Amino acid sequence: MSLQAPARVAAATCDSADAAQSQQIQEIASEVLRLRLVQSQYKQLEGQLRASSEKLRELLPEKAPHFSQYLEQGLRPGGTVGTLGGFHGGAEPESLLGIMECLCVVCNSQVASRREDLVSACKWILQDPVELAEKLTALPAAPGALSRRLAPYLLTCDSSWRGTLNEAGQCYEAFRSWLSCYYQFSLVSGQMEASAVQLQRQEQLLKELNKETSAGTEAPRSAMTKSAPWRHSGLKRSSSVQSTSSTGSRRSPSPSADAVTRSGDVGGRKSAGGAISMTRVSREASQKSPLGRSEKALKSAGASVGVRIQAAFRNQSLTKCMLKRVEFTSRTLGNTQTVFAAYLPDTTEFKKLPVVYWLSGLTCTDENFSQKAGAFQAACDNQVVLVMPDTSPRGDGVPDEDPKTYDFGLGAGFYLNATTDKYKTHYNMYDFVVQELPEFVEANFPVTSKRAISGHSMGGHGALTIGLKNPDRYTSVSAFAPICNPMKVPWGQKAFKFYLGEDEESWKQYDATELVTQYKGKDLHILCDCGTADSFLVGDVNQLQPLAFMAAAQQSKVPVTFRMQAGYDHSYYFMSTFIREHLEHHARFLHAGGYAS
Repeated sequence: MSLQAPARVAAATCDSADAAQSQQIQEIASEVLRLRLVQSQYKQLEGQLRASSEKLRELLPEKAPHFSQYLEQGLRPGGTVGTLGGFHGGAEPESLLGIMECLCVVCNSQVASRREDLVSACKWILQDPVELAEKLTALPAAPGALSRRLAPYLLTCDSSWRGTLNEAGQCYEAFRSWLSCYYQFSLVSGQMEASAVQLQRQEQLLKELNKETSAGTEAPRSAMTKSAPWRHSGLKRSSSVQSTSSTGSRRSPSPSADAVTRSGDVGGRKSAGGAISMTRVSREASQKSPLGRSEKALKSAGASVGVRIQAAFRNQSLTKCMLKRVEFTSRTLGNTQTVFAAYLPDTTEFKKLPVVYWLSGLTCTDENFSQKAGAFQAACDNQVVLVMPDTSPRGDGVPDEDPKTYDFGLGAGFYLNATTDKYKTHYNMYDFVVQELPEFVEANFPVTSKRAISGHSMGGHGALTIGLKNPDRYTSVSAFAPICNPMKVPWGQKAFKFYLGEDEESWKQYDATELVTQYKGKDLHILCDCGTADSFLVGDVNQLQPLAFMAAAQQSKVPVTFRMQAGYDHSYYFMSTFIREHLEHHARFLHAGGYAS
């Protein structure tokens, strides 16, 4: 027995070393493929830019005067964004503004804030079309700072020319195509030198490792039976990224045990106290990949190579983004200290952006969404600021239920104005969200007055009711698993009784189903998602009541998109899966009028 043990140990050690070497080979092969794809994408973008440059050279001498005349006619005396380019057909006003702003940026001209000055600057740029075409097509790749300046303007000029494509339209489309190609080419070209060196090193290392393997008596069994990781399980797992990822990829539904172990809206209670703090969201430099940490993280999660590269390119814009937590004294919450979080894309350094207000659910604070939803990359990509308030007033003197329960009092303000004597001084979350918080944010942050609102569970109830009661203040509304008919369910009945009193007529003003029944305002572009495995939908009590809300909306002819997502529960896994779609939905309407406030 004692003679056989060393042999078994030696065999196990050999197998372990072979497996480790096989894993190393697979990882390096995956990295080589990724770097080759980067090189291939660079060449493809270079060809696209060359083709769009030739189109500019061909069109500008003849078509630019028509485009310049179109700009002049599109500006009416005392005009606003809405009157620029306001003809039958032609360019969308915000797209036309975006084209002009981009031309000013690439021609190193100041981007004017007044429409008249912007058009004058563009007419001056267009006065010599031949020289302009030569100048644009000879430009080197834009450095990172210039690319970031272009990004917000390019977001607004993504609509095609409407109607007949006349001379001005052909020039508009040529500019739009060239600017898009130039921006994408510039993003990739900045990484080419580093990626070329890295590719050469990785290919050499791969050759050396393969030689070592072939020199052995037998290749490791794992290397013989496993194909390269991008050909099997890697692609299958590409939709199952970690829940904290910001890429917005679809994830598999979370385990059912998650719903069992968490009460309320998941995440537990956290203290909202503390002094004002500021955290910069930055990427750690990676020694192994020029694309940085996000690509590495996606690779470890099993994402496909194509998804990794796309996400890594997106993450270049996160370098100077910021997450701030701000504490201030709220007059509407009984002069208590309240905390909210704000996520600011880096472009707010030189451009005001619209805001999406996020309302969290029961037991949450301002921190739950920022830590668990994975929304920051989507916010940066869609050029929106995120503002996340607390879910109730807090602090000394703020009344609470005794004994404490999760669904009322602290952490459960229900986004209403309380009227009962015990709670009316402090519990005025409706006025706080609708009036005081936007006033504070717009006075102290680089944001416009354009707003959208979204939320989860109790926060979804708040988003729907606040949006329906204030259609002129919000461009769009969305919700995850909202409490749609609180008057009819235990959560809402308990909260309304203690906050508002026994008169159920007074409850209707904070019930989304009751409000949508009477709604006569503009289209709020309402989008809702709910999981079919949500324990508060299919459990002992249906606390959400989405069918009642949809029936009322249909009867009142109020447009609502309500999606039931198969297999998802009430947790942040669910929200992190679809948050990108919600932010893209809001951005579509927030940016519809350009970036003006």
